[in-house]
Amino acid sequence: MDISNTENKKPRMLSGIRRISPAPLIDIPREQQRNEWRAKMSETLSTESSTPSVSEAWKVKFDILQKMGAGEQFLYKAMGSAEYKGLSFRERNKISFNILAFLFGSLYYFSKKMWAKGAAILGVTWALATLLTLVEFIIGFEFPAVAYWIPSSVFCAQLANYDYFRKVMYGENMWGGWPSMLSKPVGAIGFPLLALVLLFGIVMLGPVPVPKCSDTETTNLIKQIADREMGNQLGAEATKMFSYTIGAIRTTNTNEQTGAYECAAELSIITSNTGQANEIPITYTVEMADNGKEFYVSVLGL
Repeated sequence: MDISNTENKKPRMLSGIRRISPAPLIDIPREQQRNEWRAKMSETLSTESSTPSVSEAWKVKFDILQKMGAGEQFLYKAMGSAEYKGLSFRERNKISFNILAFLFGSLYYFSKKMWAKGAAILGVTWALATLLTLVEFIIGFEFPAVAYWIPSSVFCAQLANYDYFRKVMYGENMWGGWPSMLSKPVGAIGFPLLALVLLFGIVMLGPVPVPKCSDTETTNLIKQIADREMGNQLGAEATKMFSYTIGAIRTTNTNEQTGAYECAAELSIITSNTGQANEIPITYTVEMADNGKEFYVSVLGL
């Protein structure tokens, strides 16, 4: 080995330049603002997509219903919550009474495209009318007309706002616990149609109630009797000179077994050419024939 040569060799110096990219400068506050802005925009878009396209008045009602828990339970149950009890009278009235639904019933539901519930209400209304009519025939008592429509009207008025809230926010078509068939076209059409057929069947096949003393059927028949009696006395041509009105009608007695009425009234005979009126006190009875389809009126005092 040549030691001298080895000693004379000098190690070579290697040199070079390595460029090191500086770390990116991050403006932390500005980056946080961007993240917060993105989060807010995402939240805004999410909120806008879930906000129902209804008027501001409906949004207020929806907000009240949501706060009192109507989204998770039926309205009447939610009314027992502390949130509902804490509402003002005006706020309670906003969600628990709808005047248009009270006046128009199921038609209001149809206008809000709550087809299944509107049809169910219509069917229940006709079914109730069928039941009341049947009870009238059995016990011989006539319910006031308000009994036929007030229950469904009150029901609609109380639930309309809640039902619309459930439809818009949750897509609900039928109340919980009701047959699912009613939410389908077959049930929505079939139920009210069946109730209507039953109602017409009861009315057509059932006995005809005895007309009351002041019913139009009764007073028209009295006028015919008076006109016929006038013709017997003065001749058929003379009857054209007279017209009749009946006033001061009173029911003096009612037969509970037969349903017949005893009545009193004032019959006015008016002469057409002079306009002079003569009043005659009359009494009459109204009773049903045995066939249950016809009634008779007997007049005294002519």
